[in-house]
Amino acid sequence: MNITLNTLKKNDSKNNSKNYSYPVYKPKLILETDSCPKLELLFGHGNYPSMAQQIEFVNPNANVEACFSEANQLELQVLGFTENHCEKKYPLVITCLVLPNTLQTWFKTVSKEDNPLIYQKNEITVETGEVFLARLLGNKVILRQNEKDLFNLLFPKNSFATFVQAPKQDNFNFMCHLIDFIRSQAPSIKGWAAFQSGDKPLRLVSTCNVPLELDEHWKVCGPFPTNRYAGKAWAQEPFELVRRFSTSNPLALLPELVSRGKQIVNEIEGGDLDETDNNQLVLIPGAVTFQGKAYFCHAVTYDFAEQPEQDYDISVILSLTDIHSPPKASPLAWQMVNARFQGWETKEKKYIKLQLENGAVANSKGEADTTKSFYAEILSPTAPREDYHGFYVKYQKDDSMRCLLIPGNLPTVLGSVQFYNEEFEKKADLVIQAKHIVMSSQKVMIEAKDDVSIKG
Repeated sequence: MNITLNTLKKNDSKNNSKNYSYPVYKPKLILETDSCPKLELLFGHGNYPSMAQQIEFVNPNANVEACFSEANQLELQVLGFTENHCEKKYPLVITCLVLPNTLQTWFKTVSKEDNPLIYQKNEITVETGEVFLARLLGNKVILRQNEKDLFNLLFPKNSFATFVQAPKQDNFNFMCHLIDFIRSQAPSIKGWAAFQSGDKPLRLVSTCNVPLELDEHWKVCGPFPTNRYAGKAWAQEPFELVRRFSTSNPLALLPELVSRGKQIVNEIEGGDLDETDNNQLVLIPGAVTFQGKAYFCHAVTYDFAEQPEQDYDISVILSLTDIHSPPKASPLAWQMVNARFQGWETKEKKYIKLQLENGAVANSKGEADTTKSFYAEILSPTAPREDYHGFYVKYQKDDSMRCLLIPGNLPTVLGSVQFYNEEFEKKADLVIQAKHIVMSSQKVMIEAKDDVSIKG
């Protein structure tokens, strides 16, 4: 089996790319939760990259493409080369991520320096939960139907939800924090995965979809299945199942495994698998059932033969844990921001519109827009009655406000920052200052131990 590695540095033309061809052995593909597909290949003694070539492949500014044939091309990020101490016949191991260039670019994109970026779903524009989540993930994700239903419940159409991307935080870090927050609210969401599948390479790893029922050909290797009643550490310790698959063309199967990203019966076209084997391929981590019990498949490892052109069997290993994993603590903290009052929303006048003093609000495409407002509610000592019991303040445009941003909820204005005022300090313990003051009540009583003074 030969692999051709093409290196093309950013802003270079295709004519400047370099092609290196090597024989490689024993491909290993790992589809794992919270990861892009990992690919390991062995180089033999006869032909493997020089140290200078290894440095060129690992260079983060180089886009690397791997070609097993003219029709099967993978976009890779080379993680590194290591010496192989297990098999003397093959001295060098290359480890890569199957990472599409479009996704790699989005992962690295950083929010505007020194300013936060606010994403908000609100009941005014009536955005659905699934559309809001897709916008949070840069419209790079494909959701399955049960996942769409889950997010439409988590973020109902007529509701608010707000998330903040911190200054200098790249999209990958923001995505990981966001998904951990979602896991704290919906334990059936386990993480994310990525595939080489066009302009929407991201998937959510979840157990809310129909589980794949594993047949009797899957065998336990190592410790027996775990149980959550056997203790936290034991229940979370994975165990493995193994099964062999026979195919007449294993190399045609490899590109399909890194590009499907969905568990559908008879989805795989290459490899010439029989119907039973085709239905048992695990194409994305998620829910499975084994011997009548549901488990979470955390990772799938495809071990190809030493020379796939001659030995057509593939060994598949599933790493399973208890499907009822403990809840995930949210990594997203509450944040205070400075904003300026822009007015009341015009529909029901329940919420106010604010603009960040330093920062921006994401538009429908997820791009920063410094002119866009976000919605909030005002925390005030009032009671929601028709006769309005409490204080009422008429805010002016661009009044400064301190706003508390709560992940996944409606922002709350706590008030304004009070500065020292020497004149007020000398006048009294409590000062009400405004151009126009109205006191409205059926009965007014003013009590003073010493005297009452009214000027004007």
